[in-house]
Parts: sequence; structure tokens; C-alpha cells
Amino acid sequence: MPFSNLSEGQETLAVLPSTSPTKEFQPVDVLPHPFSGNSWFSLYLHNRDILASLVVEHVPQRKYYVINKLDSPVVEFSRSILEGRVMHPGRIWAQFEFLDKNRMIMLPKEPSFKSWYEMIARWLRKNFERVREGQYKGPGFQRLIRQGGTLAEM
Repeated sequence: MPFSNLSEGQETLAVLPSTSPTKEFQPVDVLPHPFSGNSWFSLYLHNRDILASLVVEHVPQRKYYVINKLDSPVVEFSRSILEGRVMHPGRIWAQFEFLDKNRMIMLPKEPSFKSWYEMIARWLRKNFERVREGQYKGPGFQRLIRQGGTLAEM
């Protein structure tokens, strides 16, 4: 999916790696090659027009930072994995509430965040073929099927 389709202007969308050596996560322009490092499998989509800032945490044992996906307005994009001729599906996922640590209650994130997530999900449903509940296949998987590949069982 072209990343520019996910927001009005390309400058509002950031595709972020899952780890960073600094607190400032630098956007990626192209998806990393599979199995190429820490951040090839799971990335985050961040719409900069949504006002809430990212919640970033340091992992001292690993000497990097991670985005707290539960508290940040990000959509997790986990990529599909091909093992031989078996495709393990990827996913998009988002948390629509965050924990207010002062009051110890769950509060909703901005309504625009949920609307943006739903726009992405609609685009996927429209442009990909449904395989089973919540799973869709794109052109790459269709080529794999023609070559004798299969989808991993749930």
C-alpha cells in the first residue's frame, strides 16, 4: 500500500521503526528487507495531524527506545512472513484507549485517531481479497498461491 494513501499529505504520515537508538524516531521511506534487523517485522504508522505525542520508553538492557503502542496514537503494522511456501499473515492493530496514570483509569484517545484507523481498515478491505475473518490477501499472496503456496493455519 502506498503510504501516501493513508493521509492527506505525505508529510502528515510517519512510518516509524519499532526501535530507535534515540528518543526521536526517524521515519522510514521504504520497508526494511525481511529479517534485516530489529525493525523489519513490526512498524508503526503515525498520523502527525493527530495531536497526541508519542510515548517513548527506554529499554536499557537493549540500549534502545521503543514506542509505547498502548498509550501512543499509532497503528501497529506487522508484516506477513513467508516460511518456504507458507505465508503467515500480518496485521494492523491499534489501542483506542490509554491509561491515565494519575487517576488510574482508561480514557479514550482522540476520536480522529479511531477514524484514521478505520480509514486504513476500509482501504485494506476494499483493495484486498478476504481470505477468512479479519484476513485479506494482496497480489503477492495471490502469486504465491499460483506457485503452490498456502496460508498458515490460525
